[in-house]
Amino acid sequence: MARVVRNKNIDSDKFGGHLRDINVGRESAEITVLSAERRALLIEGIQRIKAAADDQPLKIKVTDPEIRKQVIELYRDALILMKEPQNTSYIPDLIYFFELVMWLGGKEAGIPEEQIEREMPRSLEGFREATERIEEIISYLEEGTLEQLDGLGDANLVTMASLIYQVARETVSKNTFEQIEGVPWPTARFQKGNSHGQIQLRPISMDDLDQLLLPPEKIEEFAARMWEQREELSDLDADVLDVLCHVWLEQVSSPKDWAYADVDKLASLRGIQKQKKENGKEGAYPKGARVALLKALTHIQNLWLNVGQMEVYEGDNYDGRKRKTIKRDVQSRAFMISDRVGQLRIDGFMDVHSFRFQPGALFGAYLYGPGRQTALLSAKAIEYDPYRQKWEKRLARYLSWQWRVQARRSDYLRPYRVATLLEAIGGEFFVNRPTRTRERLEKALDLLQADEVIADWYYDRWDEKDAEMASWFEVWKKATILIKPPEGIINLYKSIERPPETVLGLEGPGGKNGRTLKGSGPDGPVADLVKNRRKKLGLSQLAVANILEVNQGYFSRLERGHVKPSQEIVDRIWRWLADSEETPATDAEA
Repeated sequence: MARVVRNKNIDSDKFGGHLRDINVGRESAEITVLSAERRALLIEGIQRIKAAADDQPLKIKVTDPEIRKQVIELYRDALILMKEPQNTSYIPDLIYFFELVMWLGGKEAGIPEEQIEREMPRSLEGFREATERIEEIISYLEEGTLEQLDGLGDANLVTMASLIYQVARETVSKNTFEQIEGVPWPTARFQKGNSHGQIQLRPISMDDLDQLLLPPEKIEEFAARMWEQREELSDLDADVLDVLCHVWLEQVSSPKDWAYADVDKLASLRGIQKQKKENGKEGAYPKGARVALLKALTHIQNLWLNVGQMEVYEGDNYDGRKRKTIKRDVQSRAFMISDRVGQLRIDGFMDVHSFRFQPGALFGAYLYGPGRQTALLSAKAIEYDPYRQKWEKRLARYLSWQWRVQARRSDYLRPYRVATLLEAIGGEFFVNRPTRTRERLEKALDLLQADEVIADWYYDRWDEKDAEMASWFEVWKKATILIKPPEGIINLYKSIERPPETVLGLEGPGGKNGRTLKGSGPDGPVADLVKNRRKKLGLSQLAVANILEVNQGYFSRLERGHVKPSQEIVDRIWRWLADSEETPATDAEA
């Protein structure tokens, strides 16, 4: 069975919700403070962490998953309290809390304990100055909470949520590989947003540079095998991709670790039933199912990814400091599979029972580390038949990815066009039987609801009277459908929501000259000034992030008004605005 990910009923009203209760005006600046009730809950939470195994040093205590969860729940309030002008009575508790944060970030990145200790701030003021660093650590830790939380009623798998992974998964399941002139391998080109590149079926043996000297006839032989494999591709291959992500995340503690799996485990996760022996006892999995899974592993091993100008973090390890992203062309295997163990057959082939594997560099960057992007996928998506229930399977995958993207803004009820859902399903539609197409889509959504993959669905913009028109099918494809995720998924994703927070009044450089960047929400001048100037200059987010010496993810949140920049960042913003030869208006009241 899939490892069950359960929601331990995190009380978002008690911890980590919209808790900014009081705005205190101070001349030109506004300072958000916690209410007395919120403050008491925060201190109580920190004291509870202290009381848990109090005899253990922090570097040991942070290895407890429950401690990690509590830190992530409390940190937003802790940041607010840290910035309040009157908080001397809470200084010891806050210092203790932020030391926990630093140890958590360092431990997960594999940083030597001496280095963590050496770079630890020694005062509350030191932690204030390291606010951006703390927020990056927490952002990194939040991405890792998905598989740490237990108990969501239905079985779920933790898989990858990056755009590149979604493209690769769709390429395999829909089998969009084509013949490209001058290229011997089955190739699928893609252009999605700012990402572009190609995915190929290319034999693992071609990774060895010596193989580039092979005679043409040998390359043709390899290519012929790849085209044969292209004809074998199905949604089962996409299922195995998801399962490999899940199994790898279950076992590893660093991005370079290998994981181990056996074919029976893959069959179990797919919901395949074991055969019954004559005596009624449980036997082995059907041979045909095992063979199909082994073929899928071979196909995945031959997946070659070539992505142009992908944003990657500099360095291999997350060190708790500000990280810059750079653009690079990345070439990588999807997964590397080795150390097969099994029984050698008389014909020389092996019936593989188990194997060792790890993601290639590209997928590894999205499964572990500061660029981590993971999502929950209902185990039902894996269990659905790859042929008879193709519509349900592909919709479940697509919605899983969409919900993870929408979780940052809690925007789960964004309507989907019917045409968008049909595109996500892909394949042959009933072109000459539009009524059958509509019935099949609605049947798929009904089954997803019955299996609790989705909570509900209904038409948002569709008038049933339009079905009487001769051209109703084209009108229907423009209709929209609202699809609600299960409550358990929504609750679990609450820990990674980034609700727009109040953008506080900020002083200009050094707090001098009475200049401020005042704002009152995500659309406040701080976000608008930066975004408008960047667009006017025709610069990318990455380019301006490098100018301001912040990472691109932080800059993106800043532009959307989801983070309050520190005074140091504000100073950099002012210098950049001035250097770009357009000084913004000053606050007359300051």
